[in-house]
Amino acid sequence: MRSRTWAALAAAAALLTGTACAPAVPTEGPVSTSEAAPLPEFSVNINPEPPAEGASPEEIVEGFLQAGAGPQDDYAVARQYLTPEASQEWVPDQGTRVYSDEPELIPDGDSAFTLQVPVDSSVDAVGTMSHPRSAESFSLEMEEVEGEWRIASPPDMTILDDAQFRAIFTDVTMYFFDPQHRFAVPDTRWFLNRPGMPAQIAGRLQQGPAEWLSGAVVSALGAPDDATPPTVSVNRDSQVATVGLDPSAVGGASQFELLLMQSQLEMALTQLNTVSSVEISTGAAEVAIPDEAEVPAEQRPEIEQTPYTTSTMVGIVGDEIALQEGTTTLELSELPDLSAYSPQAPAHPRDEEGEVFGFLDGDAETLYHVRLGDDEPTAAVEGEDLTRPSMDNYGWTWTVDNEDDEASVQVAEHNGDGESAPQSVSADWLEGRTVTSLRVAQDGTRVALVVDDGGVRTLYVAAIGRNSAGTPRSIGPGRVLEPTLDISEVRWATNDSLLVWDPVPGDPESDDPPTDVGEIERVWLTGEQEVLENGVAGLQNVAAGEGSGGGQRIYVEGSINPFLNELGEQWEPNDDVEIRDFAYPG
Repeated sequence: MRSRTWAALAAAAALLTGTACAPAVPTEGPVSTSEAAPLPEFSVNINPEPPAEGASPEEIVEGFLQAGAGPQDDYAVARQYLTPEASQEWVPDQGTRVYSDEPELIPDGDSAFTLQVPVDSSVDAVGTMSHPRSAESFSLEMEEVEGEWRIASPPDMTILDDAQFRAIFTDVTMYFFDPQHRFAVPDTRWFLNRPGMPAQIAGRLQQGPAEWLSGAVVSALGAPDDATPPTVSVNRDSQVATVGLDPSAVGGASQFELLLMQSQLEMALTQLNTVSSVEISTGAAEVAIPDEAEVPAEQRPEIEQTPYTTSTMVGIVGDEIALQEGTTTLELSELPDLSAYSPQAPAHPRDEEGEVFGFLDGDAETLYHVRLGDDEPTAAVEGEDLTRPSMDNYGWTWTVDNEDDEASVQVAEHNGDGESAPQSVSADWLEGRTVTSLRVAQDGTRVALVVDDGGVRTLYVAAIGRNSAGTPRSIGPGRVLEPTLDISEVRWATNDSLLVWDPVPGDPESDDPPTDVGEIERVWLTGEQEVLENGVAGLQNVAAGEGSGGGQRIYVEGSINPFLNELGEQWEPNDDVEIRDFAYPG
């Protein structure tokens, strides 16, 4: 059923969107957190209506939902729709559900309703967004208070339509670090755009990363559970944010640790247009942050905020490994003859670009390593239906052995003597499944996988647990992302987005190559997705790599045009380029 006041509620939401002094967040297309523009000053000027005298139970429920877009004075207006006891106990900051299709309000007896909400997005108590895209039901008990209907059992959250949500929430990319403090790892959170947001950001940094990232990244702001939450005051003239930390977070900190704290705070807080730099204090005492220029190099953090691949791809020409820079192919005469191995799926690491390579044999049963000057390649991993190698920046090559339809993640050193045995990486959640594609992010803390479970393929991103030496030990429970296409392959496109696709069936080398058009989809770690505008006839392979802005230029391999590069929203063929099966470092 559709209640008569849902239309009025939608109209009110549209009005609220037009009158809110809030970040101008797009209402169409994907939400990306890369290279974010500074956020506008935090303020919300939404004034929801209080309950009308004599309002029906339905009108009270719908008015309560509308008032959830007004967080002023701790949701003072929304609380007027509740019984006195419920008003005191309601905790709206425990989460938010976002819908685009209208909810359904179903009577359940004389004084109760079931509210069915088609949830597009869900934000939890710490600001992490997911996209369940499923219906959720809430039971609402109604009571009469002095002759007026009120809600006695509100859910501890707000329930907003998409326009309301975008008017009052904004996303901030917080950063944590890999355990070796080489890379910044993004963790996007959503915050109510209201005074106090800077302190909330600092507080979330102190609390630590999103649950799915825990164990893979570290924070410079670690403090005991009973530590006082951070405070933040901003000088409007100098745009300096002074962050007050609990003494336990600062006491005994080295120069390196102090600089790391300041860097972590600045990466998040300077996304606000009211903040250009950060100072740290404990109580009334300012903490002296050392001048980075005067700190010895070994005590200075060197953090890559936007880890990147280089622009040099690796691929196959004939039966040999070659490098590709744009449309220029670079032969590698110092590599041994590989024709006996029928090499496929080559890879190389960013930090040893052009020096060491990984590849699979033609049957995808052996992963080999080979270096310039080697007499022959070295077998690193043996198995069945191995996935394309992924070479990280910690000296390890990854693949998945799918023998007996049971995925086993394997790693082998590529910067050692080549004689060490491969090691298994624990990933219990993959039991009974296979993996069709695995790619490690440049920061080395996250891995993207396409997992096949009885013919159903799902895209996951998961955290990598390593020991103190950087050796991979585990892959944490995967976080599900939901592309709209059928997929079997994944590549990192930026540090917060992936490209996925499914190669078009058929032999591109045959006299009758496949001509069906294959599509490519970009999936953000926030859960948004976008199918690229133009598909590719006989799509086989996609090369994408992390970097600033939108990442490296995308190249694709089709059956009709084997080498195409991204040119705006089109694909430009380069028929003179002979390289195939190409990939960026990683």
